Amino acid sequence: MSNYLKSLRVRQGLHQEDIAKLLGIASCSYSLKETGKRDFSIAELKKIKDIFELNSEEFCEVFFEEN
Repeated sequence: MSNYLKSLRVRQGLHQEDIAKLLGIASCSYSLKETGKRDFSIAELKKIKDIFELNSEEFCEVFFEEN
């Protein structure tokens, strides 16, 4: 998940701080979540889906399928 999430962020020209601000969390918290060291809340997952304009299939592949 972390590599794909990072690639989505970078492709859109965003930094971790940008996503953290959109989610309403500290950038250090986002960093831990993006790298898989902490879990996103359901509300954060919904916001990420919207931020990156993921359809349901892409969303499930990113967050719920093991690679």
